[in-house]
Amino acid sequence: MFIKKKYEYPLYIAFIWHMHQPWYLDGDIAIFPWVRVHSLKDYLDMVSILDNFPNIKQTFNLVPSLIEQIKLISEKKASDIYWEISKKPSIELSVKDKKFIIKWMCPPHYIKRISNFKSYKKLLIKVENLKRSLGNTSSVINKLTDQEYRDLQLCYDLSWFDPVYMKNNRFLNALVQKGEFYTEDEKSKLYDEQLKIIEKIIPKFKQMKEERRIELICSPYYHPILPLLCDNKVAIEANPNSKVPHNNYSFPQDARTQMEMGLEFHKSIFGSKPNGVWLPEMAISNEALRILMNFEIFWTITDQHILSKTINEDLSLGSDKVVKNPHLLYKPYTYTSGNNSINLIFRDQILSDLIGFVYNNMTWEHAINDLMDRLERIYFSISSDKEPYLVTIAMDGENCWEYYENDGVEFISNLYKVLGENSQFRLVSVSEYLSMYPPVKKINSIKPGSWVRSDFTNWIGGDGQNQAWDYLYKTRIDVKRVINSVIEKDTINKIFKRIYIAEGSDWFWWFGDNEKSGMDELWEGRFREHLLEIYKILEISPPDELKSPIKII
Repeated sequence: MFIKKKYEYPLYIAFIWHMHQPWYLDGDIAIFPWVRVHSLKDYLDMVSILDNFPNIKQTFNLVPSLIEQIKLISEKKASDIYWEISKKPSIELSVKDKKFIIKWMCPPHYIKRISNFKSYKKLLIKVENLKRSLGNTSSVINKLTDQEYRDLQLCYDLSWFDPVYMKNNRFLNALVQKGEFYTEDEKSKLYDEQLKIIEKIIPKFKQMKEERRIELICSPYYHPILPLLCDNKVAIEANPNSKVPHNNYSFPQDARTQMEMGLEFHKSIFGSKPNGVWLPEMAISNEALRILMNFEIFWTITDQHILSKTINEDLSLGSDKVVKNPHLLYKPYTYTSGNNSINLIFRDQILSDLIGFVYNNMTWEHAINDLMDRLERIYFSISSDKEPYLVTIAMDGENCWEYYENDGVEFISNLYKVLGENSQFRLVSVSEYLSMYPPVKKINSIKPGSWVRSDFTNWIGGDGQNQAWDYLYKTRIDVKRVINSVIEKDTINKIFKRIYIAEGSDWFWWFGDNEKSGMDELWEGRFREHLLEIYKILEISPPDELKSPIKII
């Protein structure tokens, strides 16, 4: 039992929300709609909700590949396949369009995002029953009317809108109440409403940053795993059982360039270089940290299990629901190499994962009570110390909310309310805390790994992953061999853009045995298309093996 002693300091809490999408565009059309639909549901509302809580500070990681795509969509310079099909009058839909709608735009009727759309749910159940009874998509397409296709087109987009925005918008609210028998004019107006939200996202983040309500940080441009770019044999150092690809991918210059591109783009959009960097997948190594130090980055973050491995201390959860050795986890560290240094903070993986994967199965009241109980236990576990502590909750800021009732609105707003009213806690940005309480503890070497199992096995080691790394290696070597013969700078830039996109973490995530998207074939094909396009630009024949699909289990 904890002695509930009055603490000299509040328990400082830093929320860091990771906003990320990979590069989906092929020209000006994206193969997936995730940038657009998460813009409707998550990106604007996650920062706008802070208008109701002026004393709460937050930190947001905005990945450049995401922000550029939001910018292009808001300027009407980019779209996605789903959106283009949605905009078509239903009477003009081709057989191919209808197959696409049935296959990709009819989510399961039971998901929480659909719960408030009774007519939409009823129509989705009809489609599911037709698929089940007829056995294939081709047989289903003629069983739906033009009106039903139009309702599916509109409802797919409507269901992604943030519920608070929807409730406060008369037009959207009327569409929800109507439920079915939508018109082409209503569909066209819904397109305009989507643009209104997307156009507000970047200006809202800029405004909140300028008002010092939030801290903005960024990542390397196309979200690559820096340690694996520097040398993919680091996977063995993180996990001796890892099976690395046949070829050793070691291009630290690409890691530096992707970081430089990310920082320059962030500055061009938000006015200044960020203090912090979120290394993709919280993947860290000594070489990756040296790259950040060369760019004079003030701080970065990784997972508590990386700290545990690095300092060889037990940071697992105790029977009292508090990590063992909390005085080690809830402190920033200074990492030094030569004359350079960078500040490191380590997230509480347990609290972060509770919000990300567990609390969506509880009522919001029960979830908040559980989290507050855990935070109070942390507070009293360190209250005998006469020094400040920082609990860092860092996680994906977009994907988890669709698994909550009502998009997590009640949970997140009431959590902020409870935390804001409790004098035991103070919500801060990371730089704010570090400026008040610079690190005392030091680390001279760090164990490499990521926020998944503290190794790299979600991105390397599987047959499909290693095959992809070997394809990328062969292409990168061929580029290195012939690039000097390419004179035009614009051509060189096009080649390296494809390389940098293909180095992104998401491809390898879906090529492994651990994760399945239901769209793995699309990911696989798109990855090889990037590499094949490089050979096309170079006007040389690609390797024959690159023409064959990567082995996806």
